Amino acid sequence: MRHMLLHTVKFLLSAYCLVLSAGVLHAQVPHFIRYQGTLVDSNNVPLEGNLNLTFRLYGVATGGTALWTETQTAVPVSRGTFNVLLGQMTLLTLPFDKDYWLTTQVGTDAEMSPRQRLTSVPYAYRAEVAERLNQASWFEVDTAGTLTTGLVAYWKLDEPSGSRADVKGGNTLSDSNSVTSKLGKKGDAAQFVKANSQYLSMADNPDLSAGDINFTIAAWVYLDTDPGAFIAVKCCTNSNYEYFLASIGGANSRFRFHVENPPAVAAVNANAFGVPPTGQWIFVVAWHDSVNNTINIQINNGSVDSVAYSAGVLDGTGAFSLGALPPSTDAFNGRIDEVGFWKRVLTAQERADLFNGGSGNTYNPSGSLWIQNGSMISYIMGNVGIGTGSAGNILTVQQHSPTDPIADSWTTYPSDRANKEILRTVNPHGYLERITVCPIYEWRRKPIVSDEEAQQALETRRPSAEAREAKKRELLLEKAKLPKFSQKRVGLSIDDPDVPPEILVFNPDGTKAGIDLLAYLGYLHAALKEAAMKLEELESRLPPSPTHRGNR
Repeated sequence: MRHMLLHTVKFLLSAYCLVLSAGVLHAQVPHFIRYQGTLVDSNNVPLEGNLNLTFRLYGVATGGTALWTETQTAVPVSRGTFNVLLGQMTLLTLPFDKDYWLTTQVGTDAEMSPRQRLTSVPYAYRAEVAERLNQASWFEVDTAGTLTTGLVAYWKLDEPSGSRADVKGGNTLSDSNSVTSKLGKKGDAAQFVKANSQYLSMADNPDLSAGDINFTIAAWVYLDTDPGAFIAVKCCTNSNYEYFLASIGGANSRFRFHVENPPAVAAVNANAFGVPPTGQWIFVVAWHDSVNNTINIQINNGSVDSVAYSAGVLDGTGAFSLGALPPSTDAFNGRIDEVGFWKRVLTAQERADLFNGGSGNTYNPSGSLWIQNGSMISYIMGNVGIGTGSAGNILTVQQHSPTDPIADSWTTYPSDRANKEILRTVNPHGYLERITVCPIYEWRRKPIVSDEEAQQALETRRPSAEAREAKKRELLLEKAKLPKFSQKRVGLSIDDPDVPPEILVFNPDGTKAGIDLLAYLGYLHAALKEAAMKLEELESRLPPSPTHRGNR
């Protein structure tokens, strides 16, 4: 009989713990994938019984040769559902550094189609953590692992005000005329107001001086108004520039990279990119190539504009500045973010990594980074970031996420007018009665131990069922002693029919998933206000208190 895989319910990486730190990876990640699916026959009737299942992994969606094969015998199938741990019979040694597709075969039937594309979770055992953990510093995207080579200064510009730190070296920039902060390309950015002649600067420093050497400067910029301002500049020695990166205004507005070594002067305009737009982030990178004798500029990882130049760059005594030539010449009007300075020429791949498809990149001086399939968890100087490599607090969650609205409601302004559409004010009615009828339960959390957790504790790939169950019982007893499982609590139960649906969260199939804590708090607030209003009404109906008379 022809069988069908109705749908793949989930992929789960076998439970394990990773220690995110600047040290080493303390435990080997187990190469198992939890796979659950549903089998039906050609009449859409769920299968029952113990079946032999063969699983294969391919590197392509159709055709090709299987890269991994495993057969599991007598797999229990109940109401069509099976649950297996892939990798028990045949070790999973694939690197999981690209897309893979999984197929299922029942007994001697033909292999089912279409193939199931693996979700991102199995790729965790590629664990770029392991590649990153031993690095003292890193960029979020660094294909060749070379972006820190030759890096002498990097300003993330996340500070809300005041001096801006160089997270790579000691080149802290002093604030002039109160440069503020605004949402940046990565984290926050320095916000410059042209009318206030704002800039960030530091005195001449060997790190930021050039000469006839290779060097690269890169930055993200956001123009609030028409161009015509300095982005970064080192000047002046006897009125001579050393180098600058700027947006040039006028009829033929362009980004420009300029160098001098008097009497020689050279500049290259980003003609391939054209007129710099306002109101959007733009990645600008420029470099002096002392070997090939060129100066170059590239915008948004596009075409490179180059000009031949062999006279070198002045190594003078001028100050280095962002946002203006001090004290007020050609001040910038907009935001500057993620500025880096390298004493070498970056490769095309490194420049592409900094651009990162328009998403930007950032440098972190220490810590660890775990990236899997586009998402990340970062550990930086004791702080943890989810969805961001810039963890400024103990826990930082990416805001304005298109896929995780919880991050916004959890971390920012759940009830302010800027983030909510306020319809009207209301007098609460019915909230008190509905919340009053909800039973309050005393409850305690149940400890749970999975097969994978027990198998890890046994430290064997194929434990017997008896050994696994004995270990699960042992682990359950240990967990039950922990405070989070032993302490009694009181609260609602989502299974109770009297719980208002307005405070619940539902699964896509309509079943109850949990309580929306923000909605619950709002509901309780309305109930308390309703109770207070009822008390006030009752008090207003009471007769005036009689005047107390003294004893006669």
